[in-house]
Amino acid sequence: MYREKQRLLFLDNLKTFIIFLVVIYHCGWVYEKSGILSVLWFEFCVSLLGLMYVIINTFRYYLNRTGRLINLLNSYSYGVYIIHFVVVGAIAWALLSVTIPSITKYSILTISSFAASNLIVAIYKKFVQRIYKGFGV
Repeated sequence: MYREKQRLLFLDNLKTFIIFLVVIYHCGWVYEKSGILSVLWFEFCVSLLGLMYVIINTFRYYLNRTGRLINLLNSYSYGVYIIHFVVVGAIAWALLSVTIPSITKYSILTISSFAASNLIVAIYKKFVQRIYKGFGV
């Protein structure tokens, strides 16, 4: 059991190291094209990598739980994946003529598209699938 845990920890660290190498390679390539000071660009990339590592481990160790809401959203996920593009497009098109700051539009778009997509899928699963199951389809 202990060896298996060590092996998994090694593989996790190996994946993180490979991601680190990819980020550093990408940063070097972008630096060559942009002309930004290499030290600042390297620090920026390392800080992004550190932030990514912190976020991944925070979710893995502290937020890796399931509940009723998470299970419900998980059951809707494929339907949301299919229709979210249309929902986001429709809401964004409706927000084009509104004269508010862009960050406010983005916030409205994000929250409303999340809510609308999940609501559409919930209605579909609740009513439409029930109707088709009643006909034996």
